[in-house]
Amino acid sequence: MLDEFVISHYPGKRLIKNALSNVDDKIKQYENKFRNLKLAFQERAVLQIEITVFRVLDVVESLGDFRLRSGEPHLTMSDWVGS
Repeated sequence: MLDEFVISHYPGKRLIKNALSNVDDKIKQYENKFRNLKLAFQERAVLQIEITVFRVLDVVESLGDFRLRSGEPHLTMSDWVGS
């Protein structure tokens, strides 16, 4: 709307039209880059969560294996750290 008014009422219409078009292109480029950055950040966060879950699962499985090997019904932290 603003670009149409400027183009129709001021000399150098082509120059103004090109300048406004360039601004629109830059805004679209910024939005695309920002969208890509946001997706990359979200994907990295999901990956970090998955890695953490697998690490916790390994610890839980190790505790279960230790309990089975020791034959003890209850473990303390010192039992686990000592293995």
